[in-house]
Amino acid sequence: MEKQSLFSLEERVAGPQVFLDNINDTRIYDIDIRISMSIPIEKTSRIIADKIKEGDKVLDAGCNTGLVALMAAMAAPACQITGIEDNSNLVTVAGENYCLASMMYGAMKNAGKTNTGFANIDFKYSNMEKLPFPDNSLDIVYSFARMHRWTSPVKVLKEIKRVCKKNGIIYICDTARDAHEGMVSFILQYTSRGAKEFMEELKASYTTSEVKEMLKESGLGDMDICLDGVNMVITNKE
Repeated sequence: MEKQSLFSLEERVAGPQVFLDNINDTRIYDIDIRISMSIPIEKTSRIIADKIKEGDKVLDAGCNTGLVALMAAMAAPACQITGIEDNSNLVTVAGENYCLASMMYGAMKNAGKTNTGFANIDFKYSNMEKLPFPDNSLDIVYSFARMHRWTSPVKVLKEIKRVCKKNGIIYICDTARDAHEGMVSFILQYTSRGAKEFMEELKASYTTSEVKEMLKESGLGDMDICLDGVNMVITNKE
């Protein structure tokens, strides 16, 4: 008999189709992830910012409330970052966060506390399965913690492949359902709030073997996959 996992993660359990269907819940969610996901958000934003060159066109495929894009924008050279979401409430809150970040950056610059640039950012509502960009037009396409919520991941991955330049960078980070159970236990031990939501997200996520099959089907079978804690990193670059 096959051994059952401690957290019953053998079978994927998709999350609810209706997600953050009102603006107030979305604003509360934004506050929650600033606390519960602060470390992975900051880590991903640093990775993306380090890969950006001046003049690059960058896509955040599933920008959520815009936190990764905004943090990357404050550390990256002059570039254009576009955040795409298929949830209008998330786009609205991302826009609100952009206004706040712009004011904070302006105050810091006027006070002489920063000499970095601030990338141009545009948050848009769009169908993730039909990205509003020409073929081979983007230098970097990244996504953070959104793949498990895509209705048709293969279709989105095909679109990511289509819009990214042949020598461009693709970087996707999401929770992994086959993460080491010790790491899952460690996170739950120190999670004072949001443990239920974390487990729901984990159960809705994919395993590395499932993602490998999706990558093959989408024409991205040569991409690397590695586990990083409870997260899975998928990229075509080292």
